[in-house]
Amino acid sequence: FMKTNEMTIEQRLDFIASLELPEVSADMEAVERAPVSEGKPSAVIDASELITFEEGLPEQHRKDVENSCCLAQLAANKKYDRERDVENWYKYYVEVLQNIGWMTTAFHFTKYDAKTSSFSFDLILLNLLSTICSPTALALISRAIEAYRKLAESDFKVRLFESQSHSAQSGNFQVGNARNESGDVALTNEAAYFSSEVHVTRLFFTKFSSSQTKLYTSDMRFVLSEDIYAQVREQVIKKLGRHAKEFIADLEI
Repeated sequence: FMKTNEMTIEQRLDFIASLELPEVSADMEAVERAPVSEGKPSAVIDASELITFEEGLPEQHRKDVENSCCLAQLAANKKYDRERDVENWYKYYVEVLQNIGWMTTAFHFTKYDAKTSSFSFDLILLNLLSTICSPTALALISRAIEAYRKLAESDFKVRLFESQSHSAQSGNFQVGNARNESGDVALTNEAAYFSSEVHVTRLFFTKFSSSQTKLYTSDMRFVLSEDIYAQVREQVIKKLGRHAKEFIADLEI
């Protein structure tokens, strides 16, 4: 069932103010973002998350998703090692989202049992997402992954996602979809973390050996409480500051 943390607005604002975020990397160059046509399908690279937005989602809700997920990731990065302490990283990621107004369901990571000798993450994630996403959402996510795969290695979006989602032999990342649900914004993510003896260069290009790779995945579902978030939105934006430009980049689909 969906739940958010029971807090007063003052407590939520104090919590946001108290969050510590990592320093912005000196070699990460932000790119200017083009305005998105209101309500059109779109996608972003949001630190280690690839998020798609279905048609009909207002621009304000799109920004709310981007900023919320970015803040939760960066705060979790500061508090826990995202590759060596993944369970605590995700618990805190979800706690941040709940404290700023997102309702969430319980999540549980399970080991992925590969049926083949090798696999690629993009196909596995699409298969897992097919059980929790609509055909429309799945088609949109597939388009976004394909668009990402076509980008040059030097592209800012590639450097951003690859640097945030994994190191040479382990990683922690999410692929998801946001949509309008009876006037609210709902977000469905497939979260994954892994360790492998295979050297990872680009996440969706690497072929992983099943015998040399441990992969854990979890469905994650969120719905934003507009009543709560409207009262903390400006504080979230203020807290993120220039991090929003450094860690969120539009992905053309």
